[in-house]
Amino acid sequence: MTEHNDAPIKALWRAQSTGVPAMSVSYVRHRTGELHRAFRIRNWLEQGAGLLALAGCSVVILLAPHPWVKSAAALLLIGAAYGMWQWRRRTAPFRTDPSESSAASLSFYKRELERKRDIHRTLWRWYVLPMAPGVIAMLGWNFFGDPQTRGTSAPWGVLGMLVAWLVVSMIYERYKAAQCQREIDALSALGEPER
Repeated sequence: MTEHNDAPIKALWRAQSTGVPAMSVSYVRHRTGELHRAFRIRNWLEQGAGLLALAGCSVVILLAPHPWVKSAAALLLIGAAYGMWQWRRRTAPFRTDPSESSAASLSFYKRELERKRDIHRTLWRWYVLPMAPGVIAMLGWNFFGDPQTRGTSAPWGVLGMLVAWLVVSMIYERYKAAQCQREIDALSALGEPER
């Protein structure tokens, strides 16, 4: 039986470069543009939904016969307006200088991803939670105040839809935050992009 001397092969294998290919400036800028486009689309959707909510609450405040319903709609209006303001403030895209180096572009893109991740992680605190008093007051009216729905299954249906919407939206936001974190981790593994 002959012995194989594989020391040179092992040495060659150990000496090979294990570096990950660097990202070009144009690719980093392309990904940053995609991220900003996604921000803009969601901004338009959220602002449109918020404007519809504000209009609906305003109509309820003007036309509802009972003060409890008017108060609940006013609380919803205030919470929705605050949420819209926070959304706009937190998701406004930053601009980067096109003459920046690739390292600066990559770090800018990572910061934008971190900002997007943080938006998804904390959305419930500054966007959903401010509307809770109005929602609770409106549900309270449906359960206890409205003679037409008191003792029926209608308030339970509304509550079920609300809980389902909250659960699905929280799962979605956690998924999007985890997606951003995976990309941040992948970018951190890349190191410095080529110039």
